[in-house]
Amino acid sequence: MLYRLIYLFLTATFISCNVSFCLFQ
Repeated sequence: MLYRLIYLFLTATFISCNVSFCLFQ
């Protein structure tokens, strides 16, 4: 269960970072 939450958190962070990177390009 804990690993699932960490995985979701990292995925959300990765996606948000990619979106921000695309916006600032």
